[in-house]
Amino acid sequence: MYKLAIIDDEPLIQLGLHSLVHYKELSLVPCDFVNTGNDALALIKEQTPDIVLLDISMPNIDGLDLISRIRQEGGHLPVFIILTNYDDFSYAQAAIRLDVSDFITKIEVNEEILNTALQKAILKVQEKTLPFSEKSSALNVRSDHWNAKALFFDKLLNHFFSEQAEIDLKAELAANGISGSLYGAVYVRLTGLCREENTIRITLCSAELIEDCMKKYVPCYVTLWEADGIVCLFGSSGSPSEIRSTLDQALRYTSHMLHRYTNQKARIGVGPLCADPAELPDAFSKSRDLCRHSQQDASPLYFSDFAQKDVPVADPGEFHLCEYRETLTNAFTAYDSQAITHVFDQILQRYVHPECPLCSILSICFSLFYFTSILLPNTDGFAPELFGEYLDPVESIRSIKNLEDAAGWITALRDALANRADENLLHSKNWLVPSIMDYINNHSNQTLSLQEVADAFDKSPAYISTLFKKHCAMSFSEYVRSAKLTRAKQLLADGCKIKEVADLLGYSDPYYFSKLFKKAENMSPSEYIYSLGRNSLNR
Repeated sequence: MYKLAIIDDEPLIQLGLHSLVHYKELSLVPCDFVNTGNDALALIKEQTPDIVLLDISMPNIDGLDLISRIRQEGGHLPVFIILTNYDDFSYAQAAIRLDVSDFITKIEVNEEILNTALQKAILKVQEKTLPFSEKSSALNVRSDHWNAKALFFDKLLNHFFSEQAEIDLKAELAANGISGSLYGAVYVRLTGLCREENTIRITLCSAELIEDCMKKYVPCYVTLWEADGIVCLFGSSGSPSEIRSTLDQALRYTSHMLHRYTNQKARIGVGPLCADPAELPDAFSKSRDLCRHSQQDASPLYFSDFAQKDVPVADPGEFHLCEYRETLTNAFTAYDSQAITHVFDQILQRYVHPECPLCSILSICFSLFYFTSILLPNTDGFAPELFGEYLDPVESIRSIKNLEDAAGWITALRDALANRADENLLHSKNWLVPSIMDYINNHSNQTLSLQEVADAFDKSPAYISTLFKKHCAMSFSEYVRSAKLTRAKQLLADGCKIKEVADLLGYSDPYYFSKLFKKAENMSPSEYIYSLGRNSLNR
Protein backbone atom coordinates (compact mmCIF):
# COMPACT_ATOMS: atom_id res chain seq x y z
CA MET A 1 0.00 0.00 0.00
CA TYR A 2 1.08 3.58 -0.67
CA LYS A 3 0.30 6.51 1.63
CA LEU A 4 -1.24 9.62 0.03
CA ALA A 5 -1.32 13.06 1.63
CA ILE A 6 -3.66 15.72 0.19
CA ILE A 7 -2.52 19.15 1.35
CA ASP A 8 -4.57 22.25 0.51
CA ASP A 9 -5.52 25.36 2.45
CA GLU A 10 -9.19 24.93 1.47
CA PRO A 11 -10.91 22.01 3.30
CA LEU A 12 -13.67 21.70 0.68
CA ILE A 13 -11.10 21.21 -2.06
CA GLN A 14 -9.33 18.59 0.07
CA LEU A 15 -12.58 16.66 0.45
CA GLY A 16 -13.39 17.03 -3.24
CA LEU A 17 -10.00 15.68 -4.27
CA HIS A 18 -10.26 12.89 -1.69
CA SER A 19 -13.58 11.80 -3.24
CA LEU A 20 -12.00 11.52 -6.71
CA VAL A 21 -9.12 9.24 -5.71
CA HIS A 22 -9.37 5.51 -6.59
CA TYR A 23 -7.84 4.38 -3.30
CA LYS A 24 -8.62 0.68 -3.62
CA GLU A 25 -7.65 0.32 -7.30
CA LEU A 26 -4.35 2.13 -6.79
CA SER A 27 -3.54 0.53 -3.40
CA LEU A 28 -3.55 3.92 -1.68
CA VAL A 29 -4.34 4.84 1.92
CA PRO A 30 -5.02 8.44 3.02
CA CYS A 31 -2.97 10.42 5.52
CA ASP A 32 -4.40 13.10 7.80
CA PHE A 33 -5.65 16.35 6.28
CA VAL A 34 -3.62 19.51 6.98
CA ASN A 35 -3.93 22.96 5.42
CA THR A 36 -0.86 25.04 6.33
CA GLY A 37 2.74 24.81 5.23
CA ASN A 38 4.08 24.22 8.75
CA ASP A 39 1.54 21.45 9.41
CA ALA A 40 2.38 19.88 6.06
CA LEU A 41 6.07 19.84 6.94
CA ALA A 42 5.32 18.09 10.24
CA LEU A 43 2.96 15.58 8.59
CA ILE A 44 5.53 14.58 5.98
CA LYS A 45 8.13 13.97 8.69
CA GLU A 46 5.78 12.06 11.00
CA GLN A 47 3.53 10.07 8.64
CA THR A 48 6.05 9.69 5.75
CA PRO A 49 3.55 9.67 2.87
CA ASP A 50 4.73 8.11 -0.40
CA ILE A 51 2.85 10.66 -2.52
CA VAL A 52 1.89 14.23 -1.67
CA LEU A 53 -0.77 16.11 -3.62
CA LEU A 54 0.32 19.63 -2.74
CA ASP A 55 -1.23 23.07 -3.25
CA ILE A 56 1.26 25.82 -4.10
CA SER A 57 -0.48 28.67 -2.24
CA MET A 58 -0.68 27.95 1.50
CA PRO A 59 -0.18 29.88 4.74
CA ASN A 60 3.29 29.89 6.40
CA ILE A 61 5.18 28.09 3.64
CA ASP A 62 4.10 27.81 0.00
CA GLY A 63 4.23 24.46 -1.75
CA LEU A 64 7.41 25.00 -3.77
CA ASP A 65 9.32 26.30 -0.73
CA LEU A 66 8.08 23.28 1.19
CA ILE A 67 9.51 20.88 -1.40
CA SER A 68 12.83 22.77 -1.43
CA ARG A 69 13.09 22.65 2.37
CA ILE A 70 12.36 18.92 2.51
CA ARG A 71 15.02 18.27 -0.12
CA GLN A 72 17.57 20.36 1.76
CA GLU A 73 16.88 18.69 5.09
CA GLY A 74 17.18 15.20 3.65
CA GLY A 75 15.40 12.22 5.16
CA HIS A 76 12.12 10.93 3.74
CA LEU A 77 11.33 12.41 0.32
CA PRO A 78 7.89 11.67 -1.13
CA VAL A 79 6.83 12.03 -4.76
CA PHE A 80 5.04 15.36 -5.24
CA ILE A 81 2.13 16.31 -7.47
CA ILE A 82 1.63 20.08 -7.65
CA LEU A 83 -1.90 21.48 -7.59
CA THR A 84 -2.53 25.18 -8.15
CA ASN A 85 -4.91 27.90 -9.24
CA TYR A 86 -2.03 29.83 -10.74
CA ASP A 87 -1.82 30.05 -14.49
CA ASP A 88 1.77 31.18 -14.52
CA PHE A 89 4.76 29.59 -16.20
CA SER A 90 7.16 30.48 -13.39
CA TYR A 91 5.38 28.00 -11.12
CA ALA A 92 5.45 25.23 -13.71
CA GLN A 93 9.10 25.92 -14.44
CA ALA A 94 9.99 25.84 -10.75
CA ALA A 95 8.05 22.60 -10.34
CA ILE A 96 9.96 21.04 -13.23
CA ARG A 97 13.27 22.05 -11.66
CA LEU A 98 12.19 20.40 -8.42
CA ASP A 99 11.46 17.19 -10.35
CA VAL A 100 7.82 16.92 -9.30
CA SER A 101 5.82 14.07 -10.78
CA ASP A 102 3.05 16.27 -12.22
CA PHE A 103 1.72 19.83 -12.36
CA ILE A 104 -2.09 20.10 -12.37
CA THR A 105 -4.27 23.22 -12.41
CA LYS A 106 -7.42 23.12 -10.30
CA ILE A 107 -9.54 24.46 -13.13
CA GLU A 108 -8.97 21.31 -15.20
CA VAL A 109 -8.59 18.61 -12.56
CA ASN A 110 -11.09 15.76 -12.83
CA GLU A 111 -11.25 12.10 -11.82
CA GLU A 112 -9.38 10.82 -14.88
CA ILE A 113 -6.60 13.44 -14.78
CA LEU A 114 -6.07 13.03 -11.03
CA ASN A 115 -5.88 9.23 -11.01
CA THR A 116 -3.66 9.16 -14.10
CA ALA A 117 -1.28 11.52 -12.28
CA LEU A 118 -1.39 9.25 -9.20
CA GLN A 119 -0.58 6.17 -11.31
CA LYS A 120 2.44 7.98 -12.70
CA ALA A 121 3.51 8.98 -9.19
CA ILE A 122 3.20 5.39 -7.94
CA LEU A 123 5.60 4.26 -10.66
CA LYS A 124 8.09 6.88 -9.48
CA VAL A 125 7.70 5.60 -5.91
CA GLN A 126 8.41 2.06 -7.09
CA GLU A 127 11.52 3.20 -8.95
CA LYS A 128 12.80 4.95 -5.84
CA THR A 129 12.19 2.09 -3.39
CA LEU A 130 13.08 -1.09 -5.31
CA PRO A 131 16.63 -2.45 -5.18
CA PHE A 132 18.60 -1.72 -8.35
CA SER A 133 18.20 -5.22 -9.86
CA GLU A 134 14.48 -5.36 -9.05
CA LYS A 135 14.06 -1.77 -10.22
CA SER A 136 15.63 -2.59 -13.55
CA SER A 137 13.37 -5.61 -13.94
CA ALA A 138 10.27 -3.62 -13.00
CA LEU A 139 11.16 -0.91 -15.47
CA ASN A 140 11.69 -3.48 -18.20
CA VAL A 141 8.30 -5.10 -17.55
CA ARG A 142 6.55 -1.73 -17.38
CA SER A 143 8.18 -0.42 -20.51
CA ASP A 144 8.06 -3.51 -22.74
CA HIS A 145 4.96 -2.31 -24.60
CA TRP A 146 6.16 1.29 -24.68
CA ASN A 147 9.56 0.21 -25.99
CA ALA A 148 7.98 -1.90 -28.73
CA LYS A 149 5.75 1.01 -29.69
CA ALA A 150 8.59 3.55 -29.63
CA LEU A 151 10.84 1.19 -31.59
CA PHE A 152 8.18 0.75 -34.28
CA PHE A 153 7.76 4.50 -34.77
CA ASP A 154 11.52 5.12 -34.64
CA LYS A 155 12.01 2.54 -37.39
CA LEU A 156 9.16 3.99 -39.41
CA LEU A 157 10.48 7.56 -39.29
CA ASN A 158 14.03 6.42 -40.04
CA HIS A 159 12.97 4.66 -43.27
CA PHE A 160 13.57 1.13 -41.96
CA PHE A 161 10.35 -0.17 -43.51
CA SER A 162 10.48 -0.37 -47.28
CA GLU A 163 7.41 -0.53 -49.51
CA GLN A 164 7.94 -4.27 -49.65
CA ALA A 165 8.10 -4.55 -45.86
CA GLU A 166 6.81 -7.81 -44.53
CA ILE A 167 4.66 -6.08 -41.91
CA ASP A 168 1.36 -4.42 -42.69
CA LEU A 169 2.00 -0.80 -41.74
CA LYS A 170 -1.69 0.10 -41.61
CA ALA A 171 -2.41 -2.76 -39.23
CA GLU A 172 0.65 -1.90 -37.13
CA LEU A 173 -0.37 1.77 -36.94
CA ALA A 174 -3.90 0.77 -35.92
CA ALA A 175 -2.48 -1.50 -33.22
CA ASN A 176 -0.56 1.52 -31.90
CA GLY A 177 -3.59 3.77 -31.80
CA ILE A 178 -3.45 5.51 -35.21
CA SER A 179 -6.13 4.82 -37.79
CA GLY A 180 -7.90 6.62 -40.59
CA SER A 181 -8.03 6.94 -44.36
CA LEU A 182 -5.17 9.47 -44.43
CA TYR A 183 -2.02 9.89 -42.36
CA GLY A 184 0.14 12.90 -41.61
CA ALA A 185 2.93 14.38 -39.49
CA VAL A 186 3.15 17.58 -37.47
CA TYR A 187 6.45 18.92 -36.15
CA VAL A 188 6.56 21.36 -33.23
CA ARG A 189 9.74 23.22 -32.34
CA LEU A 190 9.79 25.13 -29.04
CA THR A 191 11.31 28.60 -29.34
CA GLY A 192 11.35 29.86 -25.75
CA LEU A 193 14.11 27.53 -24.54
CA CYS A 194 17.53 28.77 -23.47
CA ARG A 195 20.10 27.80 -26.07
CA GLU A 196 22.83 27.28 -23.47
CA GLU A 197 20.89 25.16 -20.98
CA ASN A 198 19.60 21.60 -20.95
CA THR A 199 15.84 22.16 -20.95
CA ILE A 200 14.78 18.68 -21.99
CA ARG A 201 12.44 18.30 -19.02
CA ILE A 202 10.41 21.24 -20.32
CA THR A 203 10.31 19.67 -23.79
CA LEU A 204 9.18 16.34 -22.31
CA CYS A 205 6.41 18.06 -20.36
CA SER A 206 5.43 19.92 -23.52
CA ALA A 207 5.29 16.64 -25.46
CA GLU A 208 2.90 15.15 -22.90
CA LEU A 209 0.74 18.27 -23.08
CA ILE A 210 0.71 18.24 -26.89
CA GLU A 211 -0.34 14.58 -26.90
CA ASP A 212 -3.19 15.26 -24.45
CA CYS A 213 -4.39 18.16 -26.60
CA MET A 214 -4.06 16.51 -30.03
CA LYS A 215 -5.81 13.31 -28.92
CA LYS A 216 -8.96 15.33 -28.37
CA TYR A 217 -9.11 15.79 -32.16
CA VAL A 218 -7.22 12.97 -33.93
CA PRO A 219 -5.74 9.56 -33.07
CA CYS A 220 -2.04 10.27 -32.72
CA TYR A 221 1.39 9.34 -31.41
CA VAL A 222 3.56 12.11 -29.95
CA THR A 223 7.19 11.83 -28.97
CA LEU A 224 10.25 13.90 -28.24
CA TRP A 225 12.47 13.89 -31.34
CA GLU A 226 15.05 16.55 -30.54
CA ALA A 227 15.98 18.54 -27.45
CA ASP A 228 13.57 21.26 -28.62
CA GLY A 229 11.50 19.33 -31.17
CA ILE A 230 8.38 17.17 -30.90
CA VAL A 231 6.77 15.04 -33.61
CA CYS A 232 3.09 14.13 -33.81
CA LEU A 233 1.98 11.39 -36.21
CA PHE A 234 -1.75 11.15 -36.75
CA GLY A 235 -4.46 9.40 -38.71
CA SER A 236 -7.83 10.83 -39.71
CA SER A 237 -10.78 10.13 -41.96
CA GLY A 238 -12.62 12.47 -44.30
CA SER A 239 -11.62 14.70 -47.17
CA PRO A 240 -8.32 16.63 -47.09
CA SER A 241 -10.24 19.87 -46.51
CA GLU A 242 -12.13 18.35 -43.57
CA ILE A 243 -8.91 17.04 -42.07
CA ARG A 244 -7.29 20.46 -42.57
CA SER A 245 -10.16 22.08 -40.66
CA THR A 246 -9.79 19.59 -37.80
CA LEU A 247 -6.04 20.16 -37.68
CA ASP A 248 -6.50 23.93 -37.61
CA GLN A 249 -8.68 23.59 -34.51
CA ALA A 250 -6.37 21.06 -32.89
CA LEU A 251 -3.22 23.12 -33.44
CA ARG A 252 -4.84 26.38 -32.29
CA TYR A 253 -5.96 24.67 -29.09
CA THR A 254 -2.58 22.97 -28.63
CA SER A 255 -0.63 26.20 -29.14
CA HIS A 256 -2.89 28.00 -26.66
CA MET A 257 -2.49 25.31 -23.99
CA LEU A 258 1.25 25.04 -24.61
CA HIS A 259 1.72 28.75 -23.98
CA ARG A 260 -0.73 28.77 -21.10
CA TYR A 261 0.91 25.99 -19.10
CA THR A 262 4.57 26.13 -20.13
CA ASN A 263 4.96 29.70 -21.42
CA GLN A 264 6.47 28.22 -24.58
CA LYS A 265 5.95 29.57 -28.06
CA ALA A 266 6.30 27.23 -30.98
CA ARG A 267 6.93 26.93 -34.68
CA ILE A 268 4.71 24.33 -36.36
CA GLY A 269 5.04 22.55 -39.69
CA VAL A 270 2.49 20.14 -41.19
CA GLY A 271 3.64 17.66 -43.82
CA PRO A 272 1.56 16.33 -46.73
CA LEU A 273 -1.31 13.93 -46.12
CA CYS A 274 -0.76 10.41 -47.45
CA ALA A 275 -2.96 7.39 -47.96
CA ASP A 276 0.00 5.00 -47.83
CA PRO A 277 1.65 4.92 -44.38
CA ALA A 278 4.95 4.02 -46.06
CA GLU A 279 5.03 7.69 -47.12
CA LEU A 280 4.91 8.93 -43.52
CA PRO A 281 8.73 9.27 -43.24
CA ASP A 282 8.67 11.69 -46.17
CA ALA A 283 5.73 13.59 -44.64
CA PHE A 284 7.64 13.78 -41.36
CA SER A 285 10.77 15.08 -43.08
CA LYS A 286 8.77 17.79 -44.88
CA SER A 287 7.02 18.81 -41.64
CA ARG A 288 10.45 19.40 -40.03
CA ASP A 289 11.63 21.47 -42.99
CA LEU A 290 8.46 23.58 -42.87
CA CYS A 291 8.76 23.97 -39.12
CA ARG A 292 12.24 25.48 -39.46
CA HIS A 293 10.83 28.23 -41.67
CA SER A 294 7.54 28.92 -39.88
CA GLN A 295 7.11 32.02 -37.77
CA GLN A 296 7.16 31.91 -33.98
CA ASP A 297 3.68 31.59 -32.50
CA ALA A 298 2.11 32.13 -35.94
CA SER A 299 -0.19 29.88 -37.94
CA PRO A 300 1.32 26.51 -38.87
CA LEU A 301 2.90 26.10 -42.29
CA TYR A 302 1.08 23.44 -44.34
CA PHE A 303 2.80 21.55 -47.12
CA SER A 304 -0.39 21.76 -49.18
CA ASP A 305 -0.09 25.58 -49.26
CA PHE A 306 3.17 25.46 -51.22
CA ALA A 307 3.99 24.68 -54.80
CA GLN A 308 6.48 21.80 -54.85
CA LYS A 309 9.33 24.04 -55.97
CA ASP A 310 8.71 26.52 -53.17
CA VAL A 311 8.77 24.08 -50.25
CA PRO A 312 11.51 25.16 -47.80
CA VAL A 313 14.39 22.74 -47.39
CA ALA A 314 16.58 21.99 -44.42
CA ASP A 315 19.54 24.15 -43.49
CA PRO A 316 22.63 22.30 -44.79
CA GLY A 317 24.58 23.44 -41.71
CA GLU A 318 22.31 21.50 -39.33
CA PHE A 319 22.97 17.94 -38.21
CA HIS A 320 21.06 15.37 -40.27
CA LEU A 321 21.40 11.74 -39.33
CA CYS A 322 20.46 10.67 -42.86
CA GLU A 323 23.92 11.86 -43.95
CA TYR A 324 25.46 9.10 -41.82
CA ARG A 325 22.62 6.57 -41.86
CA GLU A 326 23.90 4.21 -44.55
CA THR A 327 27.50 4.24 -43.31
CA LEU A 328 26.43 3.61 -39.71
CA THR A 329 24.01 0.86 -40.73
CA ASN A 330 26.70 -0.93 -42.72
CA ALA A 331 29.17 -0.53 -39.85
CA PHE A 332 26.68 -1.97 -37.37
CA THR A 333 25.71 -4.93 -39.52
CA ALA A 334 29.36 -5.66 -40.31
CA TYR A 335 30.46 -5.21 -36.67
CA ASP A 336 33.08 -2.81 -37.98
CA SER A 337 34.33 -0.96 -34.90
CA GLN A 338 36.73 1.21 -36.89
CA ALA A 339 33.95 2.48 -39.15
CA ILE A 340 31.70 3.17 -36.13
CA THR A 341 34.48 5.13 -34.42
CA HIS A 342 35.23 7.07 -37.61
CA VAL A 343 31.61 8.21 -38.04
CA PHE A 344 31.28 9.30 -34.41
CA ASP A 345 34.58 11.19 -34.57
CA GLN A 346 33.35 13.00 -37.69
CA ILE A 347 30.20 14.06 -35.84
CA LEU A 348 32.16 15.20 -32.79
CA GLN A 349 34.54 17.26 -34.87
CA ARG A 350 31.89 18.82 -37.06
CA TYR A 351 29.08 19.58 -34.62
CA VAL A 352 30.29 19.45 -31.00
CA HIS A 353 32.09 22.74 -30.46
CA PRO A 354 31.55 25.96 -28.44
CA GLU A 355 29.77 27.73 -31.31
CA CYS A 356 27.05 25.06 -31.40
CA PRO A 357 24.17 25.64 -28.90
CA LEU A 358 23.86 22.99 -26.22
CA CYS A 359 20.25 22.40 -27.27
CA SER A 360 21.41 21.41 -30.77
CA ILE A 361 24.10 19.09 -29.41
CA LEU A 362 21.55 17.37 -27.17
CA SER A 363 19.41 16.80 -30.26
CA ILE A 364 22.39 14.99 -31.79
CA CYS A 365 22.61 12.82 -28.67
CA PHE A 366 18.93 11.89 -29.01
CA SER A 367 19.32 11.12 -32.72
CA LEU A 368 22.32 8.87 -32.11
CA PHE A 369 20.71 7.02 -29.25
CA TYR A 370 17.38 6.44 -31.00
CA PHE A 371 19.17 5.26 -34.13
CA THR A 372 21.33 2.95 -32.02
CA SER A 373 18.24 1.50 -30.35
CA ILE A 374 16.86 0.63 -33.79
CA LEU A 375 19.99 -1.17 -34.90
CA LEU A 376 20.55 -2.80 -31.52
CA PRO A 377 17.10 -3.40 -29.98
CA ASN A 378 18.84 -4.76 -26.87
CA THR A 379 20.64 -1.46 -26.30
CA ASP A 380 20.17 -1.88 -22.56
CA GLY A 381 22.71 -4.70 -22.80
CA PHE A 382 25.51 -2.17 -22.58
CA ALA A 383 23.53 0.42 -20.62
CA PRO A 384 25.19 -0.27 -17.23
CA GLU A 385 28.69 0.43 -18.54
CA LEU A 386 27.56 3.47 -20.52
CA PHE A 387 24.77 5.09 -18.54
CA GLY A 388 25.90 4.28 -14.99
CA GLU A 389 23.30 5.19 -12.42
CA TYR A 390 20.68 6.03 -15.04
CA LEU A 391 18.33 3.13 -15.66
CA ASP A 392 16.71 5.10 -18.46
CA PRO A 393 19.37 6.04 -21.05
CA VAL A 394 17.33 9.12 -21.99
CA GLU A 395 17.71 10.28 -18.41
CA SER A 396 21.47 10.30 -18.94
CA ILE A 397 20.98 12.85 -21.75
CA ARG A 398 18.81 14.96 -19.45
CA SER A 399 21.71 15.08 -17.00
CA ILE A 400 24.05 16.74 -19.53
CA LYS A 401 24.83 20.27 -18.37
CA ASN A 402 27.50 21.58 -20.74
CA LEU A 403 29.55 20.96 -23.88
CA GLU A 404 32.07 18.76 -22.08
CA ASP A 405 29.31 16.51 -20.70
CA ALA A 406 27.80 16.17 -24.18
CA ALA A 407 31.14 15.33 -25.82
CA GLY A 408 31.78 12.78 -23.07
CA TRP A 409 28.36 11.20 -23.60
CA ILE A 410 28.86 10.84 -27.36
CA THR A 411 32.38 9.49 -26.84
CA ALA A 412 31.11 6.96 -24.30
CA LEU A 413 28.41 5.81 -26.72
CA ARG A 414 31.01 5.52 -29.49
CA ASP A 415 33.34 3.42 -27.35
CA ALA A 416 30.55 1.18 -26.03
CA LEU A 417 29.30 0.48 -29.55
CA ALA A 418 32.81 -0.14 -30.89
CA ASN A 419 33.52 -2.57 -28.04
CA ARG A 420 30.23 -4.33 -28.66
CA ALA A 421 31.08 -4.62 -32.36
CA ASP A 422 34.48 -6.15 -31.56
CA GLU A 423 32.92 -8.63 -29.12
CA ASN A 424 30.28 -9.70 -31.64
CA LEU A 425 32.86 -9.98 -34.38
CA LEU A 426 35.11 -12.16 -32.22
CA HIS A 427 32.14 -14.33 -31.28
CA SER A 428 31.21 -14.72 -34.94
CA LYS A 429 34.80 -15.50 -35.90
CA ASN A 430 34.89 -18.53 -33.60
CA TRP A 431 32.06 -20.31 -35.35
CA LEU A 432 31.06 -18.39 -38.48
CA VAL A 433 34.37 -18.14 -40.31
CA PRO A 434 35.04 -21.93 -40.22
CA SER A 435 31.44 -22.51 -41.31
CA ILE A 436 31.77 -20.14 -44.26
CA MET A 437 35.06 -21.74 -45.26
CA ASP A 438 33.47 -25.20 -45.19
CA TYR A 439 30.55 -23.87 -47.24
CA ILE A 440 32.91 -22.41 -49.86
CA ASN A 441 34.97 -25.61 -50.02
CA ASN A 442 31.85 -27.72 -50.45
CA HIS A 443 30.37 -25.43 -53.13
CA SER A 444 33.50 -24.63 -55.09
CA ASN A 445 31.73 -25.68 -58.28
CA GLN A 446 29.38 -22.69 -57.95
CA THR A 447 29.84 -18.99 -58.72
CA LEU A 448 30.01 -18.14 -54.99
CA SER A 449 29.60 -14.37 -55.02
CA LEU A 450 29.84 -12.47 -51.76
CA GLN A 451 26.10 -11.76 -51.87
CA GLU A 452 25.24 -15.45 -52.38
CA VAL A 453 27.34 -16.57 -49.42
CA ALA A 454 25.98 -13.75 -47.26
CA ASP A 455 22.42 -14.83 -48.12
CA ALA A 456 23.25 -18.43 -47.24
CA PHE A 457 24.25 -17.36 -43.72
CA ASP A 458 21.63 -14.60 -43.36
CA LYS A 459 24.33 -11.95 -42.97
CA SER A 460 25.16 -8.79 -44.86
CA PRO A 461 27.89 -8.85 -47.55
CA ALA A 462 29.73 -6.10 -45.66
CA TYR A 463 29.75 -8.23 -42.52
CA ILE A 464 31.17 -11.30 -44.31
CA SER A 465 33.79 -9.15 -46.00
CA THR A 466 34.82 -7.58 -42.66
CA LEU A 467 35.09 -11.01 -41.03
CA PHE A 468 37.56 -12.21 -43.66
CA LYS A 469 39.58 -8.99 -43.58
CA LYS A 470 39.98 -9.08 -39.81
CA HIS A 471 40.32 -12.77 -39.07
CA CYS A 472 41.72 -14.46 -42.20
CA ALA A 473 45.03 -14.23 -44.02
CA MET A 474 43.14 -13.38 -47.23
CA SER A 475 40.04 -11.59 -48.44
CA PHE A 476 36.77 -13.34 -49.23
CA SER A 477 37.40 -13.34 -52.99
CA GLU A 478 40.94 -14.62 -52.48
CA TYR A 479 39.66 -17.48 -50.34
CA VAL A 480 37.04 -18.42 -52.95
CA ARG A 481 39.71 -18.40 -55.63
CA SER A 482 42.03 -20.51 -53.45
CA ALA A 483 39.25 -23.04 -52.73
CA LYS A 484 38.49 -23.37 -56.43
CA LEU A 485 42.16 -23.88 -57.32
CA THR A 486 42.54 -26.52 -54.63
CA ARG A 487 39.55 -28.34 -56.08
CA ALA A 488 40.95 -27.84 -59.59
CA LYS A 489 44.19 -29.60 -58.67
CA GLN A 490 42.23 -32.51 -57.24
CA LEU A 491 40.16 -32.84 -60.41
CA LEU A 492 43.22 -32.59 -62.66
CA ALA A 493 44.96 -35.24 -60.57
CA ASP A 494 41.90 -37.48 -60.98
CA GLY A 495 42.28 -37.29 -64.76
CA CYS A 496 39.69 -34.66 -65.66
CA LYS A 497 40.39 -32.60 -68.75
CA ILE A 498 41.19 -28.90 -68.40
CA LYS A 499 37.95 -27.77 -70.07
CA GLU A 500 35.92 -30.13 -67.87
CA VAL A 501 37.58 -28.75 -64.75
CA ALA A 502 36.85 -25.17 -65.85
CA ASP A 503 33.18 -26.07 -66.43
CA LEU A 504 32.89 -27.90 -63.11
CA LEU A 505 34.26 -24.90 -61.21
CA GLY A 506 31.95 -22.39 -62.88
CA TYR A 507 34.45 -20.86 -65.33
CA SER A 508 32.82 -20.47 -68.73
CA ASP A 509 36.15 -19.66 -70.38
CA PRO A 510 38.87 -22.37 -70.00
CA TYR A 511 41.56 -19.89 -71.09
CA TYR A 512 40.57 -17.54 -68.24
CA PHE A 513 40.69 -20.50 -65.86
CA SER A 514 44.18 -21.44 -67.11
CA LYS A 515 45.35 -17.84 -66.63
CA LEU A 516 44.12 -17.80 -63.00
CA PHE A 517 45.69 -21.20 -62.36
CA LYS A 518 49.08 -20.14 -63.69
CA LYS A 519 49.04 -16.89 -61.70
CA ALA A 520 48.40 -18.77 -58.46
CA GLU A 521 50.60 -21.86 -59.03
CA ASN A 522 53.34 -20.40 -61.29
CA MET A 523 52.53 -23.08 -63.84
CA SER A 524 49.75 -23.77 -66.32
CA PRO A 525 47.26 -26.61 -65.81
CA SER A 526 49.11 -28.57 -68.49
CA GLU A 527 52.41 -28.08 -66.70
CA TYR A 528 50.77 -29.12 -63.45
CA ILE A 529 49.61 -32.35 -65.08
CA TYR A 530 53.15 -33.01 -66.35
CA SER A 531 54.45 -32.34 -62.85
CA LEU A 532 52.33 -35.25 -61.66
CA GLY A 533 54.24 -37.53 -64.01
CA ARG A 534 51.61 -37.97 -66.70
CA ASN A 535 52.52 -38.74 -70.32
CA SER A 536 49.54 -37.10 -71.96
CA LEU A 537 48.43 -33.45 -71.88
CA ASN A 538 44.92 -34.38 -70.87
CA ARG A 539 43.51 -31.90 -73.37
